[in-house]
Amino acid sequence: MIFIKYFEIGKIINTRGLKGEMKIFCFCDDVKKFDLIGKIFIDDEDFEIENVSYKKNFVYIKLVGVNNIDDAEKFRDKIIKIDDDLARKIFENEYQRENLYGIKVYEGNNFLGELTEIIKTGAHDVYVIENESKKILIPAVSEFILDIDLENKIMKVKLIDGMRE
Repeated sequence: MIFIKYFEIGKIINTRGLKGEMKIFCFCDDVKKFDLIGKIFIDDEDFEIENVSYKKNFVYIKLVGVNNIDDAEKFRDKIIKIDDDLARKIFENEYQRENLYGIKVYEGNNFLGELTEIIKTGAHDVYVIENESKKILIPAVSEFILDIDLENKIMKVKLIDGMRE
């Protein structure tokens, strides 16, 4: 049995035209990275991408074998995934973000809690660290995030006065 871990990259939100094209809401920071993807997974079934186009912040894809609006309509509201290895190569920042949930956060040897949420802001992400008694918000910038060890699920941080309260 082959186990493939998937990475979610978007959601099919509508069809476009009569020839099977689908409108995608992209979960990625850069929609143009869809140009690097040849195969996607929907409900654990793989599909080859025939064509990709863009309009505003949306991606439009045409899949091989999906040739009319009725075929495309069956995929509405489905999540699009790619395999883990491809995600590591072309969605490095987004891939890392997804794998931060549940990571244990330390300041020196002091355990602060686990990362439970990532808030996207215009300038940078903000990590929400929770323990039994409180939440700590830490901007995801090098001034505060010293090291991230995904293999061991540990993040080292440096807090300033006011962050602990």
